[in-house]
Amino acid sequence: MGNNLSKYIMEAMENLNQMSTEWECPRVGWFKLNTDGGVDVNFENATVSGLIRCSNGNWVLGYGWNMGVHLILDAKLQAIIDGMNMAWDIGMCHLIVDR
Repeated sequence: MGNNLSKYIMEAMENLNQMSTEWECPRVGWFKLNTDGGVDVNFENATVSGLIRCSNGNWVLGYGWNMGVHLILDAKLQAIIDGMNMAWDIGMCHLIVDR
């Protein structure tokens, strides 16, 4: 299970890095949360992932996990909630939530 999760996180990070051509840095002192949630239609398995970057675009933290059987909307919303909670837990109060 852990190996599959690691593989999923790496794939999610690669996908987010591919989007970086469109990604704009937040202003100094701010952070940006990018999230994703998806459902494998064959197995009805939902996963969430996300990462937070600082104003110079460097990775600050990332996360990803398997939710089990859920709707796509559940996964997308949970990805945002998880990212916001993690940011709050480490004292990040200037956060922009991006796609």
